[in-house]
Amino acid sequence: MLLLPPSDYAKAMKALEAVTINHLFIRTVLEQKVDGTVYGDDLLCPRAFYVAHPYGMALLYGQDDGNEAFHQSLRAYFLNVNGVRTSAEWVQVFPHAWTALLEPLCGTKILRNTRVNFRFSPEHYRQYRANVSLDGYKIVRTDAALYGQMKGSVIPHYFWRNQEHFLREGVGYTVVCDDKPASTAYSAFIHEPEFEIGIETLAEYRGRGLAQLACTALIDYCMERDLTPVWSCRRENIGSYKLACKLGFEPTLELPFYQLAV
Repeated sequence: MLLLPPSDYAKAMKALEAVTINHLFIRTVLEQKVDGTVYGDDLLCPRAFYVAHPYGMALLYGQDDGNEAFHQSLRAYFLNVNGVRTSAEWVQVFPHAWTALLEPLCGTKILRNTRVNFRFSPEHYRQYRANVSLDGYKIVRTDAALYGQMKGSVIPHYFWRNQEHFLREGVGYTVVCDDKPASTAYSAFIHEPEFEIGIETLAEYRGRGLAQLACTALIDYCMERDLTPVWSCRRENIGSYKLACKLGFEPTLELPFYQLAV
């Protein structure tokens, strides 16, 4: 794996055009909206790429030309043989043929989960929305004060450069309880017309349906602006999966999702 300079990210962007699974997080890195890491199998004419978002999500994609040196460098990286990685990563691959290489190469030392891609159905959302009221709750646009109070592992802080970047280019809606940002739904990535949703609820407020309300406010925002909401999650995350289905998202694809330990 050879580290590509930002001046060569266009090569990785061109190859990304063939990727049909959800890859907004990769576009965010390649367009340098956040600082990620981009590797290739060659510096001059790369055909295979490994791109990691700072949140810890990554994608291996492109053409496998049987480059044994690249294969072994992938194995070393996945198993963290040289301690290059300081945190865990979650990896998707495209096309699926990469799984035939990785699983025998790395064996049981990488954990396989399942990633689900959804398609948003405006019709199903409208049916859902007709029976849901946001009255009686304090649901507000996420501002600087709320941003600063957020805690959790899936908050805007991990998807935007800083508070100013999020407030300038992103958007979120927060359900406020006890003067706290109890649940916030927000834009993790925006590449118009696609708008990927992130959601975090404080532990003490979970189980009250607040995530559903925050997401409803955010999807309303998208619908008013002809933006297409995007949702992806681990199949093992039952809460996220069920919430997506309730909000009008329909599962369309399941694919391997590899957890790389440190």
